[in-house]
Amino acid sequence: MKKIGKPGLWRSLLAGSTVLMAISIGGSVVTKEWSGYINKFLGTSSTKIVTNENSNEDPIHFASKYSKYTDVLANARSVAKQAQAEGTVLMTNKNNALPLAKNSKVTLFSYNSVDVALGGTGSGGVVSSADRKYDLKKACENKLDVNETVYNFYQDKYDNKVNFVEQKGWGGTTLNFRAINSVNELNYSEFTTTETSSFASYGDAAIFILTRIGGEGTDLKAEYLELTENEKSILSAMKSGPFSKRIVLLNTFNTPNIGWLDEYDIDACLYIGGPGEVGLDAVTDILVGDITPSGHLGDTYVKDISSAPAMQNFGDFTYANKDSITNKDSQKYLMYNEGIYVGYRYYETRYEDSVLNAGNATAAVGTSAASWKYEDEVIFPFGYGLSYADFTQTLDNVNVDWNNKKADVTVTVKNNSATYSGKDVIQVYAQSPYTAGGIEKSAIQLCGFEKTVELAPGASATYTVSVDLADIASYDYKNHKTYVLEAGDYYFSIGSSAHDALNNVLAAKGKGVTNGMDAAGDSSKAFKANKANFNKDEYRLSSQNTSITNQFDNVDINTYVGGTSDEVTYLSRNHWDTTWPKNMTGFSATDKMIAEMDSYYSEKSDGTTKPSAYTPGSSDTSSITTDATRTYTLAMMIGASYDDENWDKLLDQLTIQDYLDSTSQGRKELQSVGLNAIITSLLYKKHPTTSKTTKFSMMLKKLRRPKN
Repeated sequence: MKKIGKPGLWRSLLAGSTVLMAISIGGSVVTKEWSGYINKFLGTSSTKIVTNENSNEDPIHFASKYSKYTDVLANARSVAKQAQAEGTVLMTNKNNALPLAKNSKVTLFSYNSVDVALGGTGSGGVVSSADRKYDLKKACENKLDVNETVYNFYQDKYDNKVNFVEQKGWGGTTLNFRAINSVNELNYSEFTTTETSSFASYGDAAIFILTRIGGEGTDLKAEYLELTENEKSILSAMKSGPFSKRIVLLNTFNTPNIGWLDEYDIDACLYIGGPGEVGLDAVTDILVGDITPSGHLGDTYVKDISSAPAMQNFGDFTYANKDSITNKDSQKYLMYNEGIYVGYRYYETRYEDSVLNAGNATAAVGTSAASWKYEDEVIFPFGYGLSYADFTQTLDNVNVDWNNKKADVTVTVKNNSATYSGKDVIQVYAQSPYTAGGIEKSAIQLCGFEKTVELAPGASATYTVSVDLADIASYDYKNHKTYVLEAGDYYFSIGSSAHDALNNVLAAKGKGVTNGMDAAGDSSKAFKANKANFNKDEYRLSSQNTSITNQFDNVDINTYVGGTSDEVTYLSRNHWDTTWPKNMTGFSATDKMIAEMDSYYSEKSDGTTKPSAYTPGSSDTSSITTDATRTYTLAMMIGASYDDENWDKLLDQLTIQDYLDSTSQGRKELQSVGLNAIITSLLYKKHPTTSKTTKFSMMLKKLRRPKN
C-alpha cells in the first residue's frame, strides 16, 4: 500500500494544535483570573461604562491625575516623606543640641542603625523596594559624616545574624524583619579597639536608635518595653565616651519606658515611629535643621508603665475552671477594671483631683511612693512636642452654640523665632462638669486641632477650630444609657499639650502652684461656658438617626456575678483608692457564662465544633437569596444612601461562587454586580464613612447571616 502524505508532519501538526488548544484554554483562564493586572499592564479595559447620551454625569469616578506609574511613585514618596516630617516629635532638646551642624561627624550606635524597623508586622509591614533599601547611614549622605568603622561593625554582625532573631510567619516561614518581643542588640563588650578608637574622630554626636516593634498576631510583653542589659551597656559607653552630644531616636510602634534619658545624659530625643520606605530622609533633614519638627505625641510617656491602672490586669489570664469550657478559644479572659481611665484620661484626671483635693487622688495606689504626684509619674504628656522655632498662641474668641451643637475656637499663632520657620499645632481641649459618684469623665479631652502653614520668623496667622459638641458628650451606661451633655460649667482651653491645657483650666478656676499644681497655668487661654439645660435625648440619635443605647451589657462580668465576692469594681475618680483595680487572676467562669460560650458553637459531622456564623446552634442558610435576576450593578448604586433598599436586591444577585471570590485578595471580578477585578480588596479596607463600596462589604457580611 502506498503511503499518503507525511505522517511526521501530521503528528507535528496535531501536537502543535493540541498545544495551541491548551494554551488557548489556559490563556482564557489566566486572562480571566488576572484580567485586572493584564488590563493595568496593557492600559486596556474589559469593561466600559455606558451612560444615557442626554446624561451630564461624568462616567469616570476617582480619575487619576497621573499618566505614568513613575509619577505616581514619585508623588507617593514625596507624600510619605512629608508625613514623616510632620509626624516626627522633638521630645527633648537640652541646650539646643539639635539641629546638628551639617557634615557633623557622628557615630551611629545599636544594631538598629543598620536595620531600622520601617513598619510594623502583618498588615502593617513595610518592605523596601530594591532602589530604596535604606538604613540610617544612607539617609545621612550629604548631611552628616558617619563613622564607617562602627557602621561596618554592626553591618557585619547583621550579615552574620549575630544575636539577631527573625520573625517567623505562618507555617514557619522566615520573614524579613525582627521578631516581636526580641531586642536584637549587641553588648558593648563586643566592640574591639578598632571600633572604640574611632570614637574621638566622630565625636560631634552619638546617635542611638531604640527599636520596638509590635504587630498583628502577637501581643507584647511588658518587659519588652524596658531597656535590656545590652542596650544599657551601649548607652553607658555613649555617656562616658568622647561625644559632645548624645541623641536618641525612638523607632517604636509602642510607648516604651524612657525614664532613663536623664540617667544617660541624653541631650536630644526624637520620636520617629516607623519611617517607612522614605521617612529616614525627613529624619536626617530634621537632625540638620533643613526641616523644623512639628509633630506632637499621640500618647503619654511615663516613668513606670506598671503604674497605669490598665496594667493591673495586663497579661494572659485563663479561667480557673477552663476544663469545663468546651471551646478552647473561650478559656481566656481579660478584665478592663480601669474603665475610661486610660492614657492621658487617667493621668490628667488624677492630677486635677489631686490639685482640687478630691477623690483621695494623692493616695499611694498607683505609685511606688508614699503619695501620688503627677511629676513623679509622667515624663511627656499627650500632645507634647517641641520645635526649633518659638511659637506663642493667643485665645481670641470662643463661641459656644448649644442649640446647634458646636463651638468655634479662634486662635492666633505667632512665630517669635528670629531664625527658624516652622509649623505649630493648635490643640483645643474641653472639660465637662463632673459630679462625684455620677458619670465617669476625664478632666480634659482633646476635641479639635489644626496645624498651621509654615510660618516665617515673626509671622503670625489666625485660625478657627470648629468643635462638634457631640465629641465631648459622655456616655451614661447606667441611667439614660446613651450619650449626654449634662448641665453645668464647661471649659474650653488651648495648650501645648493635654497637661498644659488642663493647667490653663485650673488657672481659670483660681488654682495655682500653692494648690499643688506643677506649673502656673494661663487663665487667658481657657474659656468657661455654662449649659443651663439638660435634655437626656439630645445626643441619643446617631448621624443615621439610629438610637444609641447599650448593646453589650453581657460583656460586663457583673451581669453574671453581681453581688458576689467576684464582682468587678471599676475605677472611679470618686474614690481613687478604694476602686483601684485589683488583679483578677484565678477567676472562674459561671455556669451561665459557659452555657453561652458553648452555645455559639455548632456541631460538625465529625463530632467536633466550629463557630456558628448564623444563629447559635444552627447552620441553616435557606433564607439567603443568591443568583437572582441581574437588575442592578454597583455603578448604578453610586450616590445611593446607606439604607437604600436596592442594596439588598443587588446582593441577591450574587452567587455562592461570588461569595468565595470576594475574599480572593482582589484578583476576582464579580460579574453578577459589575465589579471589576483587583477592586475587591478595597471592600475590606475602606472606612464606612469614606467609601460607598464598604456598604457592599458590610452587606456581604450581613448576608452570611439569615435575614430576620
